[in-house]
Amino acid sequence: MPRIFLYHRQHPFVKCSNLTFKGGKIMIRKSRDKKTQTLWMILLLTMGIFIMGTASDLCLAAKKVKEEAKVIPIGTITVMAPQPGVEITTEKTIIRMDEFKKPGEVRTITDVLTEIGGIDVMRFNPLMASPGDEVSIRGLNEGRMVIEIDGRRINHTGHYGRYIVDWSSLNMDDIESIEIIRGGHSVLHPFAIGGVINIKTKKGKKTDEIKPDVSVKAGYGKFDTYNLSASVNGGTANTVGYSFSASKQETDGYLRNNFQEADSINGHLTFFLPNDATLSLGAKYSDVNYGFPVINDPARADYDPDYPEYFAGRDQLRHIDWPQYAEKNPHWDKHTSYLDGIFQVPIGPGTIKAHGYFTGGRRWTSMYSAMGTFTRE
Repeated sequence: MPRIFLYHRQHPFVKCSNLTFKGGKIMIRKSRDKKTQTLWMILLLTMGIFIMGTASDLCLAAKKVKEEAKVIPIGTITVMAPQPGVEITTEKTIIRMDEFKKPGEVRTITDVLTEIGGIDVMRFNPLMASPGDEVSIRGLNEGRMVIEIDGRRINHTGHYGRYIVDWSSLNMDDIESIEIIRGGHSVLHPFAIGGVINIKTKKGKKTDEIKPDVSVKAGYGKFDTYNLSASVNGGTANTVGYSFSASKQETDGYLRNNFQEADSINGHLTFFLPNDATLSLGAKYSDVNYGFPVINDPARADYDPDYPEYFAGRDQLRHIDWPQYAEKNPHWDKHTSYLDGIFQVPIGPGTIKAHGYFTGGRRWTSMYSAMGTFTRE
C-alpha cells in the first residue's frame, strides 16, 4: 500500500505519515522532519542572539551618554608659566632685556620693574620715567635699598636728604640685564635692608663679525609725548667690543606744567685681554628738564580749563610738600655724568674685580619756596 505524507497545518516542521484505515477511520501517525526542525531552531537561536546583542548595545550607549552628561567639579586650576626673559632663583631674579616681554610697550626701566613680584613702583608721570617715580621692595623704599649700575651705587643724597634715583636719566637701550636681590642678607650690599637692584649695562661683544647690531626706535602718544632712540652694539677682531646709544624723550604731561624733557647718551668700550681678562670703560650723560605740577584751581584767576583741576595740599613731588604756581613756570634742569673703569680677571674658582668710577651732577632749580616766594638756585 502506498504511503502518503502530509504536513500538519499548525506545525509545518511536523510531517504526517503512515495513513491507515482502522474501523472505517483514517489513522494518521505523525513523524518529524529532523532537517527542517534543525533549520528552524538555528534561525530562532540566531534571532535571539541578535536581539540580545542589540539590547546590550543600547544599554551601554545609554549608560555612556549618562556618564558624559554627569558634571564633575574639579575646583580651581592654576596654570603657571615663566615670563620670557625672567629667571627666578633662590638667590635673585635676573631679567635679560633682549628676551624680556610683557603686554604693551617697554619704554622705561620702571615699565620692567612693575612686572616683577614684590616690587612696587609709584609713578608720578605714567607717560615716561620721571624724577618723581619711586621704587620699593616689599614695602621698603629707595632709602632702605641699594640701586646700582654695574655694581656701584647710584642712589645718593642731594634730593633734600632723600636717597632717591632719577629713573628718567637711565636709557633702556644701554641696559643688558637687571638683577634683583630681595632682603638684607647680602654681604656685598650691607646697606640694603629691603634689597638690591643692580643694572648691568651693555659693553659690546667679543666677536670677529664686522656687522654690528643696530636698533632705531620711535614712538608717539597722548599729551604730545614722543621718544626717539638709537643704539649700536658689536665688536671687532675678538679684541674690542663696543656699545653706543642715545635717546630723547619729551611730554607735555597730564597735569599742568608737568612737562618733561630727557636726553641721554651712553658709550662703552671693552678690551678682551689674555687669560680671559677684560677692561671695560664706560661713560653716561643725561640732561633732564622737569616741570613741577602747578595749582590749577577754578577759583583762581590763572585757571586753565585745558588741564585737570589740581588743588593746594596735593603732593607736588615726592620730596616737595608745598604748592607751586603757574606764573613763574617752576622746574628743574639736571645734568648727570657717570664714568666707569672695570678690570676683571678670573683666578682659580673666583674673579678679581677692580672698579673705579666717578659721578658728577648739577641741578638748577626754579620754584616757589614754602613761604611762597619764587627762587632760583
